[in-house]
Amino acid sequence: MYGPDQLAALSEFARQTILLAGTTLGLEPVVDGEFVNLGRHDVRARCVLLDVQDRPQGSQVQLGVELCLGPNRTPALRSMTAGVGRSVEEAVLQGVQGLIEGGLPPVLAALDGTREAGHWSGLITLSDGFRQVSWDAFEGPLQTGGKDRAALKAYLMLNPVIPLLGSPSAFGERQLTWLKVALFRQDDGTMGGECLLNERRWMEGLEILCDAIAQNVPGVWFFRQFFLISTELL
Repeated sequence: MYGPDQLAALSEFARQTILLAGTTLGLEPVVDGEFVNLGRHDVRARCVLLDVQDRPQGSQVQLGVELCLGPNRTPALRSMTAGVGRSVEEAVLQGVQGLIEGGLPPVLAALDGTREAGHWSGLITLSDGFRQVSWDAFEGPLQTGGKDRAALKAYLMLNPVIPLLGSPSAFGERQLTWLKVALFRQDDGTMGGECLLNERRWMEGLEILCDAIAQNVPGVWFFRQFFLISTELL
């Protein structure tokens, strides 16, 4: 078990990693209390350690992340991610870097109003049959691994995640939704992963993607991708 001092040291390490990752994106991040102000649109981020597993064969951490947008001090977006490494520090580094480099770009694109490549829009009729929601989805970079990742990337270039999902009513539940998709396939065909709408598991989305991708991309692969869904009630 990690004691309070060790967890505090790892949290500080995560904060310094956010600074480093933000710099690699061309931002000018600075520490702002428990958060890191990323220097654009007053976006502030922090990572919270949810679980630490430190074993001789390797380490794994579960991280919660919160983003504050603008002057509001209450986090507007929350998600979770994992990191693995030969040490706990390496696991934290891997998890935070993947999150900031993959999860922050769609948030910034939405705040910038960038409607170019990697942007989709749609119209959703809500369950009451009267109200409608227009939505915009902003795509983050595709993060892949595994020996067959080239085939996976080729498939997802032609069949991006958002068009595969269609126009689900789940996209209209909040004004801002952070969607995280993480899927893997093993040699025996076993698939797993998660779709998170903010912190909530979205089983319907996971099933849609597993069915579509498993039928078309065999082999061993892993991918993770973040999206920001911005909605407006009409």
